[in-house]
Amino acid sequence: MVKGLDPGTFRDLVVNFVQKRSAIQNVYEVVGAVEFEYTFWAKPDNESAIRQNLIDVSIFLVSVCILVFMVVRLVSKSSHHSWPFH
Repeated sequence: MVKGLDPGTFRDLVVNFVQKRSAIQNVYEVVGAVEFEYTFWAKPDNESAIRQNLIDVSIFLVSVCILVFMVVRLVSKSSHHSWPFH
């Protein structure tokens, strides 16, 4: 387990998980999407892919920080006003 799951075990776990959800009709399409989403694609020696992954994560984190700042600012501006709902 230290090195993670091998692809076959991971696929078996995902198939088992998805098949237990009776509302999912296209099981293998969902399994493929989950595998794609949670598989690390960059090769450890591919510096440009690693750099791009870091850029993507950085952009996401900056976006989240800006969103949190805007929400906090909005809440602090409206905190002295009474909310119309409870």
